Amino acid sequence: MKTYLALIFSIIFVLMFLPNATWRILIFSFESLKTFLIAIFPVFLCTGLMDVWLEKKTMIKIMGKGSGVKGIIISLIIGMLTALPLYAVLPVASMLLKKGSKLSNVLVFIGASSNLRIPLLIFETLFIGLKFTSANIVSGIVSVLIVSFITNLILSPKDKQTLYSDSENFF
Repeated sequence: MKTYLALIFSIIFVLMFLPNATWRILIFSFESLKTFLIAIFPVFLCTGLMDVWLEKKTMIKIMGKGSGVKGIIISLIIGMLTALPLYAVLPVASMLLKKGSKLSNVLVFIGASSNLRIPLLIFETLFIGLKFTSANIVSGIVSVLIVSFITNLILSPKDKQTLYSDSENFF
């Protein structure tokens, strides 16, 4: 409710104090919404297909509780290969939880998706250099692993259960 009130007050402020910018703001807002909807539709389509085609026991074997280091490496690789906006990674993460992936592996996937994307690393190498990119990759992997591990430790069993049950209800 507070978010909606803040939005309403922001709109009133813009209309009252920035009347010349109102149309530019509205056009920009609708363009952003259009971009969001265009990007999110294929994500939901692919996530839905993943829900239907990927068996839970297969995902548990690949990224579940007994996956160990293999699950972490697969989570890192999948995360690095994604070229989605971060808001589009979250439905995929929810699907991974629904299919039985270990929470820490899903957190590694999210971290790698946001910080270690291969397309981004290619541009980084071209413009900043291989030495910097290599250091960035190593420190990024270490950071993602540490943050995932700590987050997994901090969350209570109830919090983890809530995440898993919410992912079941998401799709």
